[in-house]
Amino acid sequence: MMAAVFLFLGCKKDEPVAKIPYDLTIEGGISTYTTWQFIRLTKPATLDQDNVTPVSNATVSINDGQNDIPFKEISSTGIYSGEVVQNKNFFKGYTLTVIYNNKKYMATDTLQPVLPIDASYVPAVVTSRNGGYRLTIPKHTFSTSIAQKWLILVQGKTWIENKFDESFPFSYSHVFGTRMPCIL
Repeated sequence: MMAAVFLFLGCKKDEPVAKIPYDLTIEGGISTYTTWQFIRLTKPATLDQDNVTPVSNATVSINDGQNDIPFKEISSTGIYSGEVVQNKNFFKGYTLTVIYNNKKYMATDTLQPVLPIDASYVPAVVTSRNGGYRLTIPKHTFSTSIAQKWLILVQGKTWIENKFDESFPFSYSHVFGTRMPCIL
């Protein structure tokens, strides 16, 4: 009985959500699927918000190691697009620059090649089912040469790079870990 009283006294309802310590959320990356690249800028959202607020009037560019490629916003959506023709500079750096509200944000990353999914790399299992086939890929695979995130699409589904609100399943490969069983 005493524990129940303390439990009710210790709960607070409608407490304000803590202020977010940053003022911009940046999503996107370099894809080798197409030369057109997309970056989405939004205001940070808390868990109690249903929608994100797009950020307009920013200056967005990517440097491919040789050129600064300007991105243009697609009709006040917060999605900026630009054509990065040199989108296969593997093991080389790309630098993203965003200027918004007189603040400059920069990030540099190295483009890693994506290895094809095959049985020697990802332990996929193909089974016959209802006159068709079912492909099972583990959510996480450990001890691979390069860490990667695999997009898994059901037949008939298409990934559209400038649609940031879609949700698809992924499989991840990690460089750490082991494939060998642990013997105690």
